[in-house]
Amino acid sequence: MLMSGNRVILVWAASLAVLIYALTWQIPRADFNTFIGVYGAAFGIYLWLLRKHQPENTSLLLAAGFLMRIVAVLAVPVLSDDAYRFLWDGGLTISGWHPFAHTPEYFANAGLFNRYCTPELFGLLNSPKYYTVYPPVCQGVFALSAWVVGGKILTGLVVLKLFLLLCEWGSIRCLRLLKNDYAAVAYALNPLVILEVCGNAHFEGAMIFFALWALWLLQRASLNKAAVVWALSVASKLLPLMWLPLVWARLGWAKGGRFLLAFSVASLMLFSPLLQMSVLTNMAASIDLYFQKFEFNASLYYLIRALANHFAEKNTGEILGPIMGLLSLSGLLFLTWRAIKRSDISLYALLMWSSVWHLLCSTTVHPWYVLVPFAFSLLTRWRFPLVWTGVAALSYSHYAGGLFQENYGWIAVEYCAVLGWMGIDSMKRGLRGIKNADFRGFS
Repeated sequence: MLMSGNRVILVWAASLAVLIYALTWQIPRADFNTFIGVYGAAFGIYLWLLRKHQPENTSLLLAAGFLMRIVAVLAVPVLSDDAYRFLWDGGLTISGWHPFAHTPEYFANAGLFNRYCTPELFGLLNSPKYYTVYPPVCQGVFALSAWVVGGKILTGLVVLKLFLLLCEWGSIRCLRLLKNDYAAVAYALNPLVILEVCGNAHFEGAMIFFALWALWLLQRASLNKAAVVWALSVASKLLPLMWLPLVWARLGWAKGGRFLLAFSVASLMLFSPLLQMSVLTNMAASIDLYFQKFEFNASLYYLIRALANHFAEKNTGEILGPIMGLLSLSGLLFLTWRAIKRSDISLYALLMWSSVWHLLCSTTVHPWYVLVPFAFSLLTRWRFPLVWTGVAALSYSHYAGGLFQENYGWIAVEYCAVLGWMGIDSMKRGLRGIKNADFRGFS
């Protein structure tokens, strides 16, 4: 009976792998109808496999998730072209140029192409007029990729993804150590995780790995090591900077102070190549542009913008962007205050809610951003972020037919599903997340 059950699991896991192959190799993002149909089928199988998960088939499912990632690693990204900017930045570093010094357009206009930064690669960039925003760990991996492959685009993409594949293995391992087999399987088989990290080469995968590793080290009371690893997470994506008040509040004054000191020292070492006024100015310009100009798959921002434009009778997007940033910060401060007042709210739940609120206040919510609250939610009893990984794929309707325009109907469906399941979670599980007793000693 057990062997028969495993054969059924294997058949469905193989079916999921076939769909992952189609999503990462075959379907262009302009063909939204085909994409969302295949993705919906993949997510349905994923949910079925989670329901059928038992301790005895954990190894089988984790191996299946890893094999699906290998399939995605070997594919050329079809849903995002960010990875070409990664190769461009790495090529600049290997060529002796600081990647933050100039925009790609500057090199193109000056004819400063070389074996790493070629006209072909330049033609694949999606933001040649903007300065890069990727921090040191990313830049190091970009440079390594360019150096290893000598400017070969397709091989460079694989090298980038191999690093992320290692990070994915680490994230799955950390989830298993921090929580249980279910958390590891839920992450390992999630179609959006596989698609966006190993398929589209987004470095949220690296940030999540380092954050989970740091949490495991904190659980083992290794404050200094955890602080260094947390700095690596920030040096992969800047987002974990905003969670430092939550970590400090949960650790307390003395331990939190030690953590912040070690984190500061490690961060200074990692970010030292960026500590130049021109570099910081260029990076700040791109971040400011992100908050004021970019709009994609937003929720609260779109609602507030619609109301503001109705009453103000003019485009208020550039004003509302910074306001939404302040609103996100206010939510973080509120959660920090709650962490100080309520010791029964876990750090995991605080991190999840902070990242959820940040996305709800954001002007731009790409599908891969949803991976962050999803990863933290697996350490809690909250499940609406898992639902979000299913419906976030609806945001790819933006590219349907190559039109590059928002489909507000699909966006409404996405956020209604997320908020609806959030309400169901609240009624089922209460508003506390998980108890600190679940930390096995860490509080």
